[in-house]
Amino acid sequence: GPNTGCMSTITWPLAENSMTPWTSGMLTRLKELNYSGPLDMAFKVGNDHRFYFLEFTPRAGINAVFGLFDLLDEDLGQFLGDVESGRAKGMALRNQNAFILTVSAYPYPYELEKVYVPGMEVRVEGAPKDTTIWWDNVKMEKGKMVTAAGYPIVAYVSSWSESMLQATRLAHNAAEMLSFSGKQYRIDHEEPLEQVKLFRTLGVKKEGR
Repeated sequence: GPNTGCMSTITWPLAENSMTPWTSGMLTRLKELNYSGPLDMAFKVGNDHRFYFLEFTPRAGINAVFGLFDLLDEDLGQFLGDVESGRAKGMALRNQNAFILTVSAYPYPYELEKVYVPGMEVRVEGAPKDTTIWWDNVKMEKGKMVTAAGYPIVAYVSSWSESMLQATRLAHNAAEMLSFSGKQYRIDHEEPLEQVKLFRTLGVKKEGR
């Protein structure tokens, strides 16, 4: 988002000719280390079409990981087992786009005990299409789902489609089906779509340039 990170995310399978922030030297070094697992590379693309790194960590990025799991075209448990054992050679993903929304309660992104009141009932008013609701800080209490104490993220809503625009519409429709006090989520989906379109037009990154 323009003010808060990970408010919305778009994931898709990387094409062979995509512009990428990694180099053969980096991949060689990871192979020498026998590294098997995710890499979270946060960066910005400058007006010069160069990558400027913000973060490089060996973890699955929130909230993109949920979109990747929803596009996974193989058994999730088997895939995670192969990653852990070092047997994984790739990630079979459907050729679609996933759009993920972070649905939170006020005063997210701040954790203010005097403002955030846990125990609010959370309801799903409908059956979202082509969507997974990945619940976060909620719990069951007396037969009802309620918000839990702590960080006020309620759920990550992930929807998928061959069309980026359709994926965003499905995710926003699903977010509207969630009902609880103080609900908030990003609604300016046109901006991230334009950013992805720019990213996809950058072409192939030539090493050394």
